[in-house]
Amino acid sequence: MRQITAESGVPVEVYVFGPAEKALADPSGEVFNATIDSLIAAGLPVGTCIDIADSLGQRAAFASRGLRLEYARDAFVRLAREGATVISF
Repeated sequence: MRQITAESGVPVEVYVFGPAEKALADPSGEVFNATIDSLIAAGLPVGTCIDIADSLGQRAAFASRGLRLEYARDAFVRLAREGATVISF
């Protein structure tokens, strides 16, 4: 993802949703979380849902990691209006 942005000028954004949101708070997900943190450190916007962060009691922790907190409904509408291509893993 970092290479695409740098080489082509195409903006890339990561929105963590679904089961992956819980993985953000799971200490056993070291590789996943290290990858997310490296994307943030590289300057890519990485977001997740405020409601899930709150339900996990992780809003402050996620924000301190640099995750952008946004309601999923708002993120999906924004991405649709922007004509974003969504890639799901």
